[in-house]
Amino acid sequence: MKKIIQNTLQLTVAALLLGSTANVYSHELRNLCGSGNIKGAACDGQPNTLRMVVGFLTEPAFDTEINGLDFNLSFYTDAAHTLLEEVNTAKGDEVHLHAETEILFLKNATQDWSKKNVIKHAALRIPTDALGNVAQKYGTTNKYPTYFRTTKPGVYGFHLVGHAKHNGTEIEFDEYFICGGGSQSATSRFNCVQKPLAFP
Repeated sequence: MKKIIQNTLQLTVAALLLGSTANVYSHELRNLCGSGNIKGAACDGQPNTLRMVVGFLTEPAFDTEINGLDFNLSFYTDAAHTLLEEVNTAKGDEVHLHAETEILFLKNATQDWSKKNVIKHAALRIPTDALGNVAQKYGTTNKYPTYFRTTKPGVYGFHLVGHAKHNGTEIEFDEYFICGGGSQSATSRFNCVQKPLAFP
């Protein structure tokens, strides 16, 4: 009995650790600063840095299910990046996604969004509010989702074109986010779309 309890505890701890790891990698984080042409570690020490957090609304993502783009925005207002303020359109901030914003289906999960790697692409249907901002997710202050249904497992990505404005600071972006190995971050990524287990 003691051995069974010990093994159960070990399995429980392992499951918790694996769960934590999965959560860490469920979205890609990216910092943009300047006019949006500087990103990543180059923004360290720069105030008014935009933090983009991008992934699927539902993780893990399975084919044939309704899902969406989970698009979260905040600004580091200080150079040390300790003060993080949400981009909140309900309080006068702006979040716009332009018509070039797309969902991508790709051959390989790499940092390659050229035509040779993109199998299909389609414009995202972007819900907007009365001021033309991306509609804020109900009950949140910095989440701006769009919705779609994936039809097959594989490599997906997003091409996000637009701008965010917070307390007078505006940053434009034209960024590609690709699942799995296509992440531009060494520490964060969102998973590619999987085929669910069919049972029984």
